Amino acid sequence: MFQVSNFTPAVSISVPFLTALIVLSSKTALAATPIGDCNHLLNFLNKELSGHIELTNDIDCSTTPWYTRQDGSNPFTGEFDGKGYTISNVFFPPEAYSQTTKPIGFFNYINGATIKNLGLFNVTISIPAGEQSYQSEYAGGLVGVALNSKISHVTVLGNVTMNRPADDRRALGGIVGRANHTTIEYADFSGSVSNAPNVGAIAGSVSNSTLQNVYARNSIVHSSFPVYFAQNSFAGGLVGSLGTWEGGATLDKCFYDGVVTGDSQTLGGGCR
Repeated sequence: MFQVSNFTPAVSISVPFLTALIVLSSKTALAATPIGDCNHLLNFLNKELSGHIELTNDIDCSTTPWYTRQDGSNPFTGEFDGKGYTISNVFFPPEAYSQTTKPIGFFNYINGATIKNLGLFNVTISIPAGEQSYQSEYAGGLVGVALNSKISHVTVLGNVTMNRPADDRRALGGIVGRANHTTIEYADFSGSVSNAPNVGAIAGSVSNSTLQNVYARNSIVHSSFPVYFAQNSFAGGLVGSLGTWEGGATLDKCFYDGVVTGDSQTLGGGCR
C-alpha cells in the first residue's frame, strides 16, 4: 500500500498520489462491498452500477479480460475507494472495442461517481484498425468518459493508443478520455498516449471541469490524424483540448515531464 504524498512539483516525487485516507463524500453513505479479486470486481461492476466498492488488497487482472458494459445510458454512478491498493495488468479483449462509439477505460463511462485512492498499473488500451462507426470516440486508462464526477488520489501507469484514422472529436487520455463537469485532483500518469487528434497525459478533452495537483512523469504524448482535421486538434502534456468544444476549464498546480509530438494545430506541455 502506498503512503500519502503531498504535491510538490519543485522536487522529485518518488511515490504516486495515493492515499489510504478515507475521503468524506457528500453522497448518502452506502454500505461498502469489500472486493479483493479481479473476477469479483468485474462481475460487480457489470451488475451494480450504483454500488460502493472498497478494495481489500492489491489485485492482479492478468488472467481476466477486462470488459465492462458501462455506456452513456448505463454509467457507473457509485463510489470506488481503492483504499490505497493497486490494480495491475489490465487488458481488453476484442469485444471491448466492438461496440459502436462506446468509450473505453477501466470504467467506460461514469456520471455522478467518485473514484479515489487507487493505483492502476500496466493498463493497455489499443483500439484496433476498423470502420470508424464501430470504434470508440473516447478512451482513458482509468475512465473513458467522466461526467459530473470526482477523481482523486489516483495513479495510472500504462499506454493508450488508437490504431486507425480518427475524426476531430475523438480524444485519448492517460487517465480520462473526456471529462465534463468533473474534478480531477491529486492524480498522476506515466506512460504513453498516442494516435488521436486530441491527446493528453491526464485527459484528452476537458470542459467545465477543474484539474488541480495533477502530474505527468516520463510520458510521451503524440497526436496523429488525417491532415484535414488539423484545425480542430490539440495535443498537450497534461490535457489535449481544454475547454475547446463547450465551456471553460481550470488547470491549476500541475507539472509535466515528458515529450509532446504530432501534427496538431496546437502542441503544448505542462499546464496547457
